[in-house]
Amino acid sequence: MLARQHDVEMADAIIFCRNIEPQYECLLEWALELSKPVIYELDDNLLEAPDTTPDLRYFRAPERQAQLRRYLRRADLVRVYSPALERYLAPDNSCVVRVNGHWTGAYYPAAHHRETSGGVRLVYVTSAWKTLLGRCLSTHYSAS
Repeated sequence: MLARQHDVEMADAIIFCRNIEPQYECLLEWALELSKPVIYELDDNLLEAPDTTPDLRYFRAPERQAQLRRYLRRADLVRVYSPALERYLAPDNSCVVRVNGHWTGAYYPAAHHRETSGGVRLVYVTSAWKTLLGRCLSTHYSAS
């Protein structure tokens, strides 16, 4: 796990993306216990992933589907990229927004902005550890 409890404690907001593993629910629980804003970013409808390949079947496991629903219900904000997904998730969360690009902070709760630092610290928790982002995070955390 790249993120640790200390990372959640120091962050101003926690962004989850494709997190569906029940074993990492502690990250969500820590964020909620600390009243950190939780943002879940969903780029595909993983609740209805097709059963066509092993990679997609992975998302269909009942325990992962249940975990994804917990994230979606408990997030302060759910970001999606299509109107269809926005409508589909609306019953699960009253704050689903469709965006057209990267996270800019436009929906970041103003009450949590750090006035003194001039910026916001985020923990971006993703399952994309094999990607460039994951390699960068892995390098960052192993160096500290």
